[in-house]
Amino acid sequence: MRRLAESFSGTRLSALSPFLVEKHKQRRLHAGARVRANRELGVLKALFNRVTEWKLYEGENPVCAVKMTKEPRRRLRFLEVEEEAALLAVAKEPVRTLILVGIHCGLRLRSEGLTLRWQDVDLGRRTVTVSAAYAKSGHTRSVPLNSLVWAALERLPRTSGFVFVQRNGRPYTYIRRSFNTACRKAGLTDVTPHTLRHTFATRLIENGVDLRTVQELGGWAKIEMLVRYGHVTTARKAEAVERLAGNSSTGSSTFLTTSEKLRIVDTA
Repeated sequence: MRRLAESFSGTRLSALSPFLVEKHKQRRLHAGARVRANRELGVLKALFNRVTEWKLYEGENPVCAVKMTKEPRRRLRFLEVEEEAALLAVAKEPVRTLILVGIHCGLRLRSEGLTLRWQDVDLGRRTVTVSAAYAKSGHTRSVPLNSLVWAALERLPRTSGFVFVQRNGRPYTYIRRSFNTACRKAGLTDVTPHTLRHTFATRLIENGVDLRTVQELGGWAKIEMLVRYGHVTTARKAEAVERLAGNSSTGSSTFLTTSEKLRIVDTA
């Protein structure tokens, strides 16, 4: 909204034309903010749609006539098992348990993890429930707890109705600083809290879980959103085929290193 205000502050919605929206986009592209330009146009488009629904604006949505810029395709970041171990070794509680919840339950840390209450955690049935009020999809879902997450949650003190609380008993509303500190100590780069959710989906797919089940566990609105995780398994497929060499009488088994796997993924 701040970036949009730089171009449109003081301008009535009825005065915004596709030309002015395109001008804003070009200004942001010139500043090197290709991806951010798309996000800003998305916000502006949603704003017009909302005020139209509220009967506060009549007319066409000018953003619909402006094409979004093509975003560069980046390698989907996820954690290897060794990276997870390094991160957990340096993370302090309750951030450590929150990381486990992200990796092994697929919760979105800020909207679903930090808002988690003990009433949503059933250690007896080994499930955690994400209520519709905090789920991005708007639907309640239950996720089974594996032994790692169950043990971590069982050890946390219950000093509040919220699961993840600060020393003063208040629930966390922001953990990015603590998370970044843990990543730095673990020597991890290009890792965000959402990387944990990527890891959750990637590992499920790599272990042969069907996409429909992954969708229900992670609360993705559309199954098509999981297709992007398919290319991550290219390295694993290469490793699986390489195992055939180990079963052949003409050669010995050769396995790929982590760096070789990443090169395969980058070129896939």
